[in-house]
Amino acid sequence: MDEREILRHFIANRYAYYEAFTIRDNDSLSAKGYLDSEGMLELIAFVERRFSIKIDNDEINFRNIDSLAGLANLIRQKKMA
Repeated sequence: MDEREILRHFIANRYAYYEAFTIRDNDSLSAKGYLDSEGMLELIAFVERRFSIKIDNDEINFRNIDSLAGLANLIRQKKMA
């Protein structure tokens, strides 16, 4: 599974009323109602644990964390650093 699939399944499993296939790579996780602010913090904590990376405060912005594609890109960048 790639990063996007892992994230997609985390959200779908954590919030059982979503099915993984309904969350598209570029969907806004907040605007589509998949995650609220508390859910975003849970997602960031999951990403840091699962991928063994540290997301700095200045990296927490909508471009990086509001879509599966943005998060996957951030994860890849952090893993390469």
